Amino acid sequence: MSYLVKQKIGKHIYIYEAEGVWDPEKKQSRQKRKYIGKLDPDSGEIITPRKSVYPRSVRDFGAVYLLKALADNYGLTSILNDVLGGEAPDLFNMAAFQLCEGKPFYLMKSWLEGTHIDSMSVADSQDISRFFTDLGQRDSDRRRCIERWSLGQPASKAVAFDITSLSSHGKLIDLLEWGYNRDGESLPQINLGIVMRIPDGIPLSYHIYPGSITDVTTLSNIVTELKAQRISIRRFVLDRGFYSIGNIRELSQARIPFIMPMPFRSHLAGQLLSDSKAALQSPMNAFVHEKQTMFHTSFPVDLGSYSCQAHVYLDEERKARETNRLIHRLTELERVVARQKCPTMDEALEIIRDKGQGLDKLFTVTMENGQAVLKRKPKKLSAMMNRYGKIILVAKANNLNREELIHLYRRRDMIEKLFDVLKNEFDSNRIRIHSRDALEGRLFVMFLSMILYFIIQTRIHESDLLKSYSVSEILSKLKILRSVQMSNGKSHLTEITKKQRDIYEAFQVPLPKDPCY
Repeated sequence: MSYLVKQKIGKHIYIYEAEGVWDPEKKQSRQKRKYIGKLDPDSGEIITPRKSVYPRSVRDFGAVYLLKALADNYGLTSILNDVLGGEAPDLFNMAAFQLCEGKPFYLMKSWLEGTHIDSMSVADSQDISRFFTDLGQRDSDRRRCIERWSLGQPASKAVAFDITSLSSHGKLIDLLEWGYNRDGESLPQINLGIVMRIPDGIPLSYHIYPGSITDVTTLSNIVTELKAQRISIRRFVLDRGFYSIGNIRELSQARIPFIMPMPFRSHLAGQLLSDSKAALQSPMNAFVHEKQTMFHTSFPVDLGSYSCQAHVYLDEERKARETNRLIHRLTELERVVARQKCPTMDEALEIIRDKGQGLDKLFTVTMENGQAVLKRKPKKLSAMMNRYGKIILVAKANNLNREELIHLYRRRDMIEKLFDVLKNEFDSNRIRIHSRDALEGRLFVMFLSMILYFIIQTRIHESDLLKSYSVSEILSKLKILRSVQMSNGKSHLTEITKKQRDIYEAFQVPLPKDPCY
């Protein structure tokens, strides 16, 4: 049994741990001592000798700290905790991984090892697959989360809806079907619909459809689903893929104001372009929108027995750019055919199809002196150039003026940005999932990542301090704020740089003082 021994040497009292041991050679008991420390004469405590302290681990901290603060501030953390309970932290960590790294989830384990995370019950790819499947089976919980999120958002001027296709090699997902693939891939797909708040671009909800469903046929379903989720639709902003008399009738009967472009291929569009030609040249119809000069005129139109207003806009700068690009393409194609000295019209047509996609209808091919020659079709060219820089917006939009109308429609490009982020930054262009339940769970994680992404994007747009940054650049700069755990068990943060301070202040997030979320 060991015991403490005090020994006074000079002015100090030293403490040793003593233990009696038997010496078999001398056949007697001996005392073995281990130095403990020096006795403090004032406090009576033992002062242990100093040991070298060194960093045991260094982990990324700053980026996840920002995401956690934003999730807390916007109510997302509260929703996930209330509905999903103990699974909420894992769900947030997966969304943070997707946003910070944009890599497949089977690589998440290495990210966890290098990132300061409070807790994580899933790590390897099998755990993550099971998590997605379990989450996908909890349909009512996912719907409750989405409903609470959308109902908690401030009223917006409008909502936008659009769909994109996500391809997959999966065999067991019943929604995978062949259809129009927006990325040109020869794979079965699902269609993903996103509802987004305008003008800030915050996602409100998402919906999945079989891969063969077209844009036009989804609108009736989305109106029903949004009503079921109690999402208020002040105005609907849609892309031209949703233009149809049936959809206009659907929205009119539901008394939902809308804005959608009319495709130029319709006979009515041609008539409107012709009727608006003089008005779009008048300085009385000119205005400035976002530093660009535009012209506008409008006409009442009857579509499926419903009265709407057709607004025709002309952007002269865009018209000049599009015209310049067309003329350059036409001229270059004519030069290529002339250099090739094609002996037959078929060879010339093959060059046109290969080098000038979409331009074949603008030329006739004739033979002169045994060589194919391209001749431009003046009427076709004039008709095409007459569309340049123009857009026709069909609207029932509650007395919006021309500036408000074009502004809301142009902000719809946020949903195109979202699709680009989804496919190129979130590694979701092809789905590495092999069951319907796992797909549902995976898409829910993706939806949370999109919310956090566009919260950051909105703040970038609003803050002069952040306008030079992208979302990825902000997260990269914050990653280098790291937590350091020392060998004595204590932890601290590396020094916060001025850029990191500016970022946190721009998001109105308190500066972290210690490695704690």
